[in-house]
Amino acid sequence: MSGLPENADRLVFSTGFLWKTPLRPYLDLFPPAGFRQLEAVFVDAPWSEDETRAVARAAHERGLAFYSLHAPFVDVDLTAPDPDLWNRSVEKIRTAFQMGRILGVRVVVIHPGGIYSDDRDSRRMKQVRRALEILVPDARATGLRIAVENMMPKFWGRKLEDLVALMRDLPEEVGVCMDTSHLVMSGTAVGTFWEHLGDRVIHTHLSDNWGEGMDDHILPDENGRVPWDEVMGVLLSRDIPLTFEIYNTYGDVPFSEFLKTARKRIQEFLKTYAAEGEA
Repeated sequence: MSGLPENADRLVFSTGFLWKTPLRPYLDLFPPAGFRQLEAVFVDAPWSEDETRAVARAAHERGLAFYSLHAPFVDVDLTAPDPDLWNRSVEKIRTAFQMGRILGVRVVVIHPGGIYSDDRDSRRMKQVRRALEILVPDARATGLRIAVENMMPKFWGRKLEDLVALMRDLPEEVGVCMDTSHLVMSGTAVGTFWEHLGDRVIHTHLSDNWGEGMDDHILPDENGRVPWDEVMGVLLSRDIPLTFEIYNTYGDVPFSEFLKTARKRIQEFLKTYAAEGEA
């Protein structure tokens, strides 16, 4: 692929900015803004089966498709030494797979670990490996692929060496979700990340970061810290979905206006790199 297409075939937009409210009433806002492929987001627990089926029907009626699903990540820790938290975490993600099948997604993004304080705790790697021994066959049985996300500081999975070691033990069907804001926050260079894990990247979470220690989830910004030339340089040659994970809605504006503004800015951003790829 010499450059990015102008159509939306690779463009996915996360619904995570609606995490405080039910998604179904807001589905009407996406088609007028030009978004057709979405990422569903489960924050602390999967939706009920009835609600998931209702969302799937409503999306289909509006010409929308769910490409991916972000599995629950609040009160979820696949590295947890505590057996109760570990078991709850695994079961939440197993349930998310079933809801993902109903939504028709292809990829489920998971956080490999939660917040922890002791880098010397070797149990963490053992626990996440145990979890994936259960989750990988489950995902396979439901026709889904797992994408393990690189994490931000204070979370297990922020260190490149940990992710490389984890992925080395997993079958090729399990991929990586490259989160650009997390790369900046963890101090991991794009080129280094790509050198070690680029062949496993199957999904992206694209957002910019102001470099002030927060996961800002902003649109690509001239004052942002994400090195977009490097990011797009590695993504241009691969047929990987470009999933924009923008939680910052830029003040007290209607969601409809936020979506239209986001689509316009993303389109302008992608056209810049399409032109460069064709040069």
